[in-house]
Amino acid sequence: MQMAKKPKLKHVFCDSEKRQIYLRGEIRPATSCLIKQALTYLAKRGATEDAQFYISSEGGNFCESLKIYHMIVSVPFKITTVAVDYVASGALLILQAGHKRAAFAGATIAFHQTVETFIGDLDHNANDYLRAFLELQRIDAIQLLILTRKSEKIKEIFNLFNTEAEISAKEALKFGLIDKIIKPPKN
Repeated sequence: MQMAKKPKLKHVFCDSEKRQIYLRGEIRPATSCLIKQALTYLAKRGATEDAQFYISSEGGNFCESLKIYHMIVSVPFKITTVAVDYVASGALLILQAGHKRAAFAGATIAFHQTVETFIGDLDHNANDYLRAFLELQRIDAIQLLILTRKSEKIKEIFNLFNTEAEISAKEALKFGLIDKIIKPPKN
């Protein structure tokens, strides 16, 4: 007896009829290309119609996340970004790109400082570590700038970031990281 194969879920999906983009799982090197295709397609189908961008991601590649952030703020239509369940790291940056930012009531927003591991040879000199440290500091500064651009609670957000906190949707609303808490859409 042959078992039916389960369909493989894409980590980026676009529903052009509902004008919705879904990002699930890790943000990888090709993710920004997929998001760009979806945004371009939606722009061609209705440049003035609003869209929603649903996020369920632990984050991933910082450069890809930053590219996606810039794409969202640059499109000719308004996008509401929505934290579905768990949103962390680069996915939190993407959440901040929305014209309006929302979260489902059960969503968790997670912060962490940039982490980088040396891959390859185990021999690294002090200059390698210094360059890596300075790059990580630059990435953290960019993240904090984006996270605090729409909030007056800068000191509190810095503390969340530095303690690598996880907060609820209610707390994210209090800190100005989202604009509203919403209910999941009915299918």
